[in-house]
Amino acid sequence: MSLQMAYKGFRWNVNPSEITITCSRNLKEQPLPLKGSLLQEMGRKKRQISGKGCFLGRDSLLQFRELQRLFEEGGAGLLVMPGLPPLRAVFSSLQLQALGRPGETHYTFSFVEEDVPPAEEKRAAYACREHDSLWRASAAMNVPLEILLEQNRNPWINDLEEGTILRAGRRTL
Repeated sequence: MSLQMAYKGFRWNVNPSEITITCSRNLKEQPLPLKGSLLQEMGRKKRQISGKGCFLGRDSLLQFRELQRLFEEGGAGLLVMPGLPPLRAVFSSLQLQALGRPGETHYTFSFVEEDVPPAEEKRAAYACREHDSLWRASAAMNVPLEILLEQNRNPWINDLEEGTILRAGRRTL
């Protein structure tokens, strides 16, 4: 599991100070004449991931703008959180809180879990380009990061060698 938060190839230089994952169920209450009500469970809702943090350094506002670009781009991507399994999510909100002191950019964010794409949409192999990361390959292949780590020998996560072929679905020797 990753120690650094990442989304669609963007990596936080400092992990958010707070991350909240909300799990809930769809419940429907149906009134019954003279008997109260009947509660129906309609399955689980998609997980909501929210949090807040602060980018640090001279480029802190640039880091926020890069995150804002991903928000405006839309679509689902692989969300990697510290110590948790990655999941596909849609960036649902981003807010600049305050600039604070020089070199500090405070923000809040939220994501909504997306259904995992069907297995046939997953790519079996990925040819790395210059300065590619395992996160980018994972997102391009629609395959969890753990699978790529498990099934490829000693990949260098942050800077994969150009031309390296990553595989998912079977063990690579």
